[in-house]
Formats: sequence, structure tokens, C-alpha cells
Amino acid sequence: MKYRLGLDIGTHSIGWAIVALDDADPPRPASLVRIGSRIFPDGRDPQSGESLAVNRREPRSQRRRRDRFLRRQRAFLDHLIRYGLLPQEEKARKALQPHDPYTLRNRGLDSALSLHEFGRARLRGSGVKAAYDFYVTREMVADEFDALWEKQRTYHPEQLHDQARATLRDILLRQRPLKSPPVGKCWLEPSEARAPLALPSSQRFRLYQELNHLRLIDLSTGEERPLRRDERDDLAAYLSARAKANYQALRQRLFGKENRDAFVFTVEQGGLRKELYGDTSTHRLANRKGFGKAWFDLPPAAQDAIVEQLLENEDEAALTHWLKQHYGLDQAAADYLASVTLDEGHLRFGRTAIGRVSPHLSEGWNEEADQPLTYDQAVKAAGYEDHRAAQEKGQRERLPYYGEILWRHTQEMPNATDPD
Repeated sequence: MKYRLGLDIGTHSIGWAIVALDDADPPRPASLVRIGSRIFPDGRDPQSGESLAVNRREPRSQRRRRDRFLRRQRAFLDHLIRYGLLPQEEKARKALQPHDPYTLRNRGLDSALSLHEFGRARLRGSGVKAAYDFYVTREMVADEFDALWEKQRTYHPEQLHDQARATLRDILLRQRPLKSPPVGKCWLEPSEARAPLALPSSQRFRLYQELNHLRLIDLSTGEERPLRRDERDDLAAYLSARAKANYQALRQRLFGKENRDAFVFTVEQGGLRKELYGDTSTHRLANRKGFGKAWFDLPPAAQDAIVEQLLENEDEAALTHWLKQHYGLDQAAADYLASVTLDEGHLRFGRTAIGRVSPHLSEGWNEEADQPLTYDQAVKAAGYEDHRAAQEKGQRERLPYYGEILWRHTQEMPNATDPD
């Protein structure tokens, strides 16, 4: 008998079914042979709720960290020997162990050390522990290394050259970079990645999308209506330089303090939403400590390029240099911008879709209904098919991979290339 086994695998159960197949080509389900399920513990401690795998995962993580430390220590030792900062013979290296590295470090800040003493100062031997009363940060280790190197280079300029410093410093301070989560695909341009939410173009897209869907209720008549063009544009200008505003402030902006409570936005009902986000990136970057009013004179493409640099460039020195060189900022402004916090996450749309749809959201108008274009109308005006229309209908012979149907809500499978 030809049959097909179907499995529904959950966190603490497996549902299964065996279906008999006919002789057609391709075979089709003919009858249900058997069906059932198996229930098992969900793999969590019933009291704490923690996964039972914790007891295995934590020791494994500790072993990995220990292995990485030993590899880094071995590489550091090899390069100290390579640059003549430690003897090649193991017996000679062991003869240096009675020298306390912390005493050598302290002395090395003021007076000359031999090359081997300097190497010993940088490599802690077994059994030597520091009695710190505080947590030693990576920055402290870096500062100590730099201070010792600069002082001892005055005594050994040929051996303590820049290449040796760069190599040893990198091994000593190397930190595994965090992996960025994969970015989803644009809902309208599936071949493109979604755009960062912090881009000014993304901020404006979100702002106009929200404003165009707002509706007001006149509490004296119960009449509900969309925003008029002048009202929508006024709120857009008001929010374009603000991080957010509550709905009472928006009503006051439109009708004045005396009449603000005569109206209510439909989104306020139920109390689930109390405020509307503006252009948070412009609010922070146009601060007087940063670009100031000059931000508003920059073309939209230049604004996006600046935010992309702030998001992607992790070298603060290189970033401040780029800001000063390209935009004539002083050091204080460049430092402020390099440290500014921007919105995390991504819009559901990529740069191409934003560029095509945004003009219809901000400038388009439904003349027949005398109201702003809503998102679905702006998408169609930009030449796209509404993403909801692309949903598959009907039946298939075989169930596809779920990511094929739900690609807007899933990520591509990452490749595990790191052996650690």
C-alpha cells in the first residue's frame, strides 16, 4: 500500500496521520488509515519554567568560552615570542614566572623594562591573580596596554614597532562581534530588504501613512470625517520635527485650546493609543547640538545617507571624521551625532517601494471623497498590486513549505558557518 505520513510537531506533542494513496500519477489521498498523537513533557522544569536543556547548555557555553580564551592566550604567547618579547625556550620563559606581572606593569609606567620583562608584564602566568576591588573593563585593559607600550617604546623603539603593537593589541582586546538578525523582505518588492525605520524617508512614510488614516469625530453631532488637506498638512509639519505628540496636543493644534475637547480621534477610543509618533530621527539630528536648522536644508537623499552612516559605521573616530569632512561640523557636533540613539527595527517596505509610494501618501488626494489617500490607495496609485490581493486561493496537491506562502512574515534560513 502506498501511503503518506503527516506529522504536526509541537513543543510537547506530535500529531500524526497515515493517509493511503491511490495509483494515480501523481498519487492522491484515498483514505485515512490511522491518526493519533503523542503527548510528552514540554522540556521545562515544572516549578521554575526553565528549559531542561539549561543544565546542558550552560556547561557547553562555559567550555566554548574556555576554549576561545586558551586559543587567544596561545596566539598572544606565540606573537610575544615572535616579536622577541619572550624567550623561545620554555625553560627560559619559566624562569620569568617569579616576576609578578602587576609589579612589572607598575614599574614599566615610569622606568625601563627589559624586553622579556615587558613580555612577562603583558602575559599573566599561572597562579598570579589580581586583588581588584572593582570590575576591570575592556577600556581599562586597553588604556593600560597603550600607556605601557608608549612608555617602553621610548626605550626599545626598534622592537616595539607599530605592527607589533597592532597585532598584540588586537589579540588582547578582540571581541566576538554580535551577529545582526536577518532583515525581512519588502512587502511590495520581494527582492529587496526592508529599509531601516530610522531613515528619514522611512519616518516620513510612517508619518503620512498614520495621518492619512486619522478620522475625527465631532462630539456635538457624532459626525465622523477624515482630515481635510490643510489639517493633514498642518499636523505633518507639526510632527515632522517632533518625536511624538499625544492626541490632545494634535486636537489643540487643529482647533485651539478652547475647542480641542469638542473633537476626538477614532484611534483614541478605547484608550489603546495615546500618542502619534513623528519624525524621531529629525527630532534628534536637527537638535542644536547636532545639525541644528541646517538639517532641514539637506536633500532627502543626503539625510538618508547620514543616517545610514550613523547606523552602520561602528568606528566612532572614522564616523566623526566623515561628518566633519562632508558637512563642516565641529568636533562637539560630530561627537553628539556619533552617540545619538536612533530608532531600531525596519519598516515593512524597502527603499524602492518607499520612494514610489511616499509621494502618493504626501501629495496624492482622493478628490471624489475629498480625503487623503489611504495606504492601500497609495500603493495602487504607485503601480503596485495590493499585497493582500496576492494571497493564494484554492487548493494544492501538496502542502508547500510554509515560508513560500508566509514569506512576508518569515526570515530566510541562516547558514551556520561558525564552528563555535
